[in-house]
Amino acid sequence: MLPEALKATGKMVYVLRNPKDAQVSMHYMGGTPEDGWEGSFERLMDPQSPQVYGTLAAHMLETEEYIQDHLRERALVITYEELSADIASVLRRLAKFLDVALPPKKLEAITERVSFRTMSALGGAVGNMLTRKGEPGDWKNHFTVNQNAAFEEYW
Repeated sequence: MLPEALKATGKMVYVLRNPKDAQVSMHYMGGTPEDGWEGSFERLMDPQSPQVYGTLAAHMLETEEYIQDHLRERALVITYEELSADIASVLRRLAKFLDVALPPKKLEAITERVSFRTMSALGGAVGNMLTRKGEPGDWKNHFTVNQNAAFEEYW
């Protein structure tokens, strides 16, 4: 779904999240599915996933291949876990990648504006749909030991 022109010009910022946490978020995104967590886990593990746009694994692998084949240094990969741990460092890295100035006051303003607390407080489609807990590692509250083992073998 990326524009063809990206192969030759431009830059891409790709934000990843631990796939286990991403799946938990997908589980809750549109409200808890009728088949509950077990159904969400089964869809995650199904190679013919009925999830929109296919499996998360396929998406991540295809994006990694696209970056290697077409973008290389024109792509910046950032993880949600990095953002959660030290957003200021990630924002400085992003500014350098995009060749934009990021004076301290601007860094402070951006950090506040994109914080989980601020995003959650927006309400409406953004606050209600895209925010829930904002904590890396929530998958540990949902995956059983057997599900985690199956996931690790699958990935």
